[in-house]
Amino acid sequence: MTTFDRLKKLCEEQKISIVELEEKLDFGRNSLYGWKKKIPNGANLEKVADFFNVSIDYILGRTDIK
Repeated sequence: MTTFDRLKKLCEEQKISIVELEEKLDFGRNSLYGWKKKIPNGANLEKVADFFNVSIDYILGRTDIK
């Protein structure tokens, strides 16, 4: 499972879209879609992890424990 897949799964669990998450976190439009091909920077990873109350390792797929 890629980083983007984890992100998409978390959004589905919270019943929000990727675009809504970008707006809530004040990210640029389509910035999270870039996670399909590249590893995000630490600051953005931290914001997403904090929003969903999960670890950065979970988002990166290093663990299945949220």
